[in-house]
Amino acid sequence: MTRKLLLSLLLLLVLRISAQEHNSRFSLGFNYGFGSEFNNRNYTFTNHFYKVQVYYTLKETKHFQYQILVQPEINFAEHQF
Repeated sequence: MTRKLLLSLLLLLVLRISAQEHNSRFSLGFNYGFGSEFNNRNYTFTNHFYKVQVYYTLKETKHFQYQILVQPEINFAEHQF
């Protein structure tokens, strides 16, 4: 297992990464987050989520960039009284 991980890491370092070499109207992002709130003795709440972000550039000017954002999200929450 360690050998496969080391080989994969070495392969990633050797390969030429070609991100952001050309201007595309689409951008893609991924977010993951977690948290907990209301930590007291009567109620607890924990949450973690996954988001995918897809941006589409409509117009780009000297000072502004107009984009449309589509952002589906899935949340996993636990409540306890």
